[in-house]
Amino acid sequence: MFYELIYKTLKTVLRFPVAIASFVGSLFVIVYLAGHDITFEENFSVNILEKILPFLVIGFFLILAIDIYSEGQKINSIYLTVPTIIILLFYFLYLSVNTYGYKGNQVAQILLLLLFSAVLVIIAPFLRKRGRWNVFWHYNKKLVVRFIWAALLTLVLYIGLVLCLQLAVSFVNPQFDTYLFDIEEDNFWKVMSLVVTIGLLYLLSGIPKNFKLPDKTNK
Repeated sequence: MFYELIYKTLKTVLRFPVAIASFVGSLFVIVYLAGHDITFEENFSVNILEKILPFLVIGFFLILAIDIYSEGQKINSIYLTVPTIIILLFYFLYLSVNTYGYKGNQVAQILLLLLFSAVLVIIAPFLRKRGRWNVFWHYNKKLVVRFIWAALLTLVLYIGLVLCLQLAVSFVNPQFDTYLFDIEEDNFWKVMSLVVTIGLLYLLSGIPKNFKLPDKTNK
């Protein structure tokens, strides 16, 4: 069972390597920013990372959509991934020149791009496939169910890890007094990043490859 879990995890990472790297990168940025006062501390690293964060999330969705689309079309995703990364990089530089944080119109552009990239993940397997849109609902119903299970897994893992941490601290230092699930903000984001990554891997491992379902309405 353990080796099978490791195998499925590695298989998922190799299937979506760049997308997962982008998502994990965004979690590292969140953990770093959680330890800094991003409202008043105007230093270069915080400013840059705060701007990079939304692009890492957008990159995750876009590259995941590219990977899913490429599987259906049986093409190498690298031919679409590299231009996408370059375009995002230039767009990031364009929005970031001579500004501290993003302005209102820039925030709107980023949110629209984020929404577009998320929707693209949903429709990616069905692009350039005529007469398959009723299968779309079955495909995404399966993803929704997988997402719910991934969310429950993340919640259970978070509760379990926090309880283990508090029990370990209480065992080492019996005088330590704390409320249940009362942990420091830095530790909260570290634990949350770990369980969210595990939940993400579980979710991605359930994305069907070459999804096929009889299209009864067209028969």
